Amino acid sequence: HTVNGLELVGQNKFNGAGEYRPIPAIYFANLYSLFSTNVFFYHLLQLVIHSSNTILLFFLFKHFFSKYIALFLSLLFLVHPIQVESVSYIASSGNPLFFLFGITALLMSFKTNSNVKRLLIISTLLLLSFLTKETGVLFLIIIILFRFLFKMKNFMYFLMSGIASLIIYLFIRFIIGGVYLSHPDIVPIARLDLIDRLVNIPAIVFYYLKTFFFPAQLNIEQLWVVKNIDFNSFYLPLLIDIVFFIIVGILGTYVYKKSKANFTKFIFFLLWFLMGLALHLQIFPLNMTVADRWFYFTMVGLLGIIGIGIEPVTFSSKKLRFISYVIAILIIALLSVRTIERNTNWVSALVLYNHDRQVHTNYSIENRLGGEYLALKQYDKALEHFVTSTKMFPTQISLGNVAFTYESVGNVKKAKEYYLKAFDTHHYTSIPQDHVKGIYLRLASVLFITDDFNAA
Repeated sequence: HTVNGLELVGQNKFNGAGEYRPIPAIYFANLYSLFSTNVFFYHLLQLVIHSSNTILLFFLFKHFFSKYIALFLSLLFLVHPIQVESVSYIASSGNPLFFLFGITALLMSFKTNSNVKRLLIISTLLLLSFLTKETGVLFLIIIILFRFLFKMKNFMYFLMSGIASLIIYLFIRFIIGGVYLSHPDIVPIARLDLIDRLVNIPAIVFYYLKTFFFPAQLNIEQLWVVKNIDFNSFYLPLLIDIVFFIIVGILGTYVYKKSKANFTKFIFFLLWFLMGLALHLQIFPLNMTVADRWFYFTMVGLLGIIGIGIEPVTFSSKKLRFISYVIAILIIALLSVRTIERNTNWVSALVLYNHDRQVHTNYSIENRLGGEYLALKQYDKALEHFVTSTKMFPTQISLGNVAFTYESVGNVKKAKEYYLKAFDTHHYTSIPQDHVKGIYLRLASVLFITDDFNAA
């Protein structure tokens, strides 16, 4: 229950703000106890988990396609640049981890007849997936969908055991952990009402499609919103989305006419893709507009659709087969080069934020970048980014950081001014912000220094 004073199933940094993830809390607590802050081992384990997911995914695809197509699709999953955020970002370790539990449970459910022991293991793996990340619930739906579509025996046993896992998860989360749902008001997309969030859906879908098929621009912490219904922000993404789904529909129609069995496979992967996508369309507001790591699960559905599309293609000559292999290798190589290039941005937070702010900046990236310069005691640069952040959107954290920077260089008057602004943030923004303890402490300290003892 507790490691080094950290309550792992109660409220903590992992279990709060609407998220309940005790497995990552346990994962990091144990890694820290073994390796302290030696990041090599964190990265190594994350790579091992991602590689293991790729191997398991190969066996999943091999169930539906030839081994060559399964290998190609699995390698796409392994090296695609959109995966960098899930694999290189230590804080995102829960993403490949929930997938590992979920896909293992799915593969175990492929067996036609399952005994009580197998059902118990599958249910346990699903529960671990739920407790790692909320998206893990989709694996329960995928398993039930698989048993239903392919008319496997013992459907009701799988349904009931899966629901039992979900009930146990809800009990642990709400009754034991005491972590409920919440609304991230401070995030721009979450500050919109439902209708305005729905306006963002075409751009969100377009982002994931564009990044999958042409991963030229990648950046972290995307907080953009579509404010106006115009051609570039709304109609163009909507048009491209419609064209994509028309192509998918034509593929489905073709497959249906050719083979009912393959059409069932098509439906399975299409629903996988749509479910993963739907969960991140801001119908329920999330803490960012889009994130590459949110595509980790969804990508499998899209890869499956691609597999359905290329499976019927046959080559009558060795020359054409050779050309197809060369094209496949070239695609994998190009994606690998882009992934290697993207990883150079992740060499440090300072490099990452300086790079990504050129692609898309926001108050959070500017504030984080200011924090990196502050740690290096480059106060002028820190102040520049902190002030930029407050101009974009004033939060207690960014205003407090401006104040602390002034305090660090001995400008107590300006420090006091900005600490007071941070303390009263909720008075001049429309967003309610709970007071941060650190603001109380620093403001009291500055008030004491300036002999304002009663206020202190």
